[in-house]
Amino acid sequence: MAKHFLSIFLFISVLLTPITGFIDSKVYNTKFFDYTLVREEIVKDALHYLGINYLYGGSTVNGFDCSGFASFVMKKHGIDVGRQLSDIEKKFKKTEHPLPGDLVIFYCPNHVGIYIGENKIVHASTSLGITITNLDEEYYKKRFIAFLSIF
Repeated sequence: MAKHFLSIFLFISVLLTPITGFIDSKVYNTKFFDYTLVREEIVKDALHYLGINYLYGGSTVNGFDCSGFASFVMKKHGIDVGRQLSDIEKKFKKTEHPLPGDLVIFYCPNHVGIYIGENKIVHASTSLGITITNLDEEYYKKRFIAFLSIF
């Protein structure tokens, strides 16, 4: 009888154990996890690189291009973005309600940035390096394609 009780107890304990996942080498309870904290960290990290120069093909603190910057920041949080806009579009779902940390994509030329809230992005500009831009600016309004949710 005691053996049967122990088996039932262990079975119930396993069922009630939270599911965990790994993000950026940290263990998170994914059953009840609020991604807001990760999104805040992504934005904070992205803003840390303001002013770093633009470098075509760059993906390090020595210089970034747009996809190199987005990939660099997201990779620190366990999110694989990729370098080609077509691949980025396939990996993430479009959303009409972006949250800080989501990606923003543009065409003509192909471009990607990280949404930081209040209709602004942080991205690698060819002329300004890592900078903050308002999406209401005409240049970006004309080329905007979509917001892509990272979660």
